[in-house]
Amino acid sequence: LRSPFYKTVEIYATGIRNSVGMSFDPKTGHLWFTDNTIDSFESHDVPEEVNYAPIPDLDFGYPFCYGCCILDPILNGTCSIGVVPPAISLAPRSVPLGIRFCCSDNASVFTTSFRGDLFVYVNT
Repeated sequence: LRSPFYKTVEIYATGIRNSVGMSFDPKTGHLWFTDNTIDSFESHDVPEEVNYAPIPDLDFGYPFCYGCCILDPILNGTCSIGVVPPAISLAPRSVPLGIRFCCSDNASVFTTSFRGDLFVYVNT
């Protein structure tokens, strides 16, 4: 891969279809990200995903499988051993557009109860 901004670009994970939001856990530094999947297959509504990648080189299944082992009927896909299932499955077509951990140390009283929680913004 080439980038005008960086001399080298690293592929961190594979099998991701359309990730719009990502956030790093402020406590662990681990990556969490959303994945907008396809709308549906004839016999399945395909869930949207929140994925967790604490280490590099994980495979999240796309284009062969979605969610927790929904196979792509066109590609005759298989969910091979080692495909990482979503950490959280969201409603089909909920369109997760952002993800963020709460909150800074100087957060308001309202947000102190949510400190360290993960928020996912969806467009339903």
